[in-house]
Order: sequence, then structure tokens, then C-alpha cells
Amino acid sequence: MTGTTLRAGLLTAQHELRKRGAGPVLVVLAGPETVDRSETANELNAWMDPRWLETRAWGEASDEELERPGFWRYWRALPPRGVVALFLSGWYGPPLLDVAEERCSRKMFDRRMRRIAEFERALADDGAAIVKIWLHVDRKTQRERLKAFEADPLRRWRAGTDQWRRLRRHADVVKAWQRAAKLTDAPESPWRVIDDADATNRMERVASAVLDAIRQVLDAPSHDGPEPAAPASPGGAASRPASVGAPASPPVPVTLVRDHLSALDLTRTIPKSRALIDLERQQGRLYEA
Repeated sequence: MTGTTLRAGLLTAQHELRKRGAGPVLVVLAGPETVDRSETANELNAWMDPRWLETRAWGEASDEELERPGFWRYWRALPPRGVVALFLSGWYGPPLLDVAEERCSRKMFDRRMRRIAEFERALADDGAAIVKIWLHVDRKTQRERLKAFEADPLRRWRAGTDQWRRLRRHADVVKAWQRAAKLTDAPESPWRVIDDADATNRMERVASAVLDAIRQVLDAPSHDGPEPAAPASPGGAASRPASVGAPASPPVPVTLVRDHLSALDLTRTIPKSRALIDLERQQGRLYEA
């Protein structure tokens, strides 16, 4: 299937998923330190309708998250039915990072994988389709990428001390993922391994995996659809309970909206190369903040 055919198929399936209110579809993009998770997610957002495509990523747990069960942060990020969600590393990120940082025993890692398997089973039982993608890159390619990042002033922030230290644990991280795949691979939440070195092949295989997951939901014999619409009031509009204790907000005047839109200069453009440079620069500032 060509890239153009894949894109058309993805859009058609995505809109049908939204129309039926089926799913949701959860896509986990995982892999070693330098794999192109973000670039893959960006490409999927360009290929698909971004209105019904959510992208989620997590860093260190916040104080609020540490006060709650470990999966609370992921439950809150689950999309509604009819939507596809991309999870960068997802719930596999922290356990694999702990392996890279040498702060997780085999026994603890296995326990966390069993909890993940239970979590995914509960999601699948509720109608979600889950596909987990391991974007693989070998240690040599990872080292070459880190060297290229160091040589580029705009991307140097991607090759910090932490990244080089974790490179030394590359083999351990891959072995840990193999262990994770053994404990969490299931018919309702399968793993797929995709070579990250070839960008074109990577995107086509990732897109095919997403398309297969959407079709899995659409071909399911039954699913719980969206909540039925509220009954219409005698005047014809759907009836809604009146808010208690607070007056309704006044509507925004249409003329005000038009005035704001007319003030925009829609002829202004920015070269794509400059936009990418500015984006990389701001990402570096955000990372170092």
C-alpha cells in the first residue's frame, strides 16, 4: 500500500470511527532514547485529521501525581470514544527509564509489567483498541545520532549527559523491553517492532498499524456508542438542566468576533526552514528551563 493510499485509508477510517463513536484507539510509541517518537507523531498529525487525534507525553511525575495511584495520570489522559490517541512512551516510559538509570530490580520490573497488562486488559474490555509500537534502533545508530545532535547548535540540547549515560545501558533497555513484550503482548494489545532507521518505511508501517487498529474497532460486532442526545424540549431545542447558583454567561456578540478576525493579516507567511529553526530553538530553551 502506497503512502497516498495509506493516508486516504487513515482519513476514511478515522472519520468513520468518529461517526460511530467507537473505540477509542490507543497507540503507544516506545523505543530507545534517540528514536523519532515526536517526529512520527508529527507525521501522523499531518496525515490524519488532527481534530480527532490526541498526542500525549509525560515527564517526571508532578507532586499532584505522586500523591495518587501510579496510573492516575494515564486514566486522566484517555481519549473519548471516536478518537485516536498517540502516547509517546506511555506507561512503558517510567519502567524502561528506571532500567536505564539502574534503579529497578527484575522483580519490581515484572510486577510493574503485570500491572500494565491488567490496565490494558481493562481498557480493551471497555472497547478500546490498543497497539504498541517499538521503534527500534541499534546502539551504533543511536551513538551516531547523539554525535549529530552535539554538532548541531540548535539540537545540542538533545545530547546531554543523561542521554550519553543511558546509551551505555542500551543493551539493558532493549532486554528490558523484550521482557516487557513477553509479559504484556496480548491479542487485544499487541506489540509491533518497526525499524526506526528508515523514515519512509517507518511511517508507512506505523500508519498501517494505526489503520489496522481502527479497522479492528470498526469491525467489532458491537460497542458502546456515545451517550444518546437529550430529549428535545417543546420548543424544539434539546432540554438542558438549568445551572444552579450561577447566571448563564452572555453570548459573545457576532460583530465582535468579526472585528477580531478582520484585524488578522492572513497574507503573512514564514518560510518553512525558518519555522523549523525557530521551533528547535524554542524546544531547546524549554528543555533547559
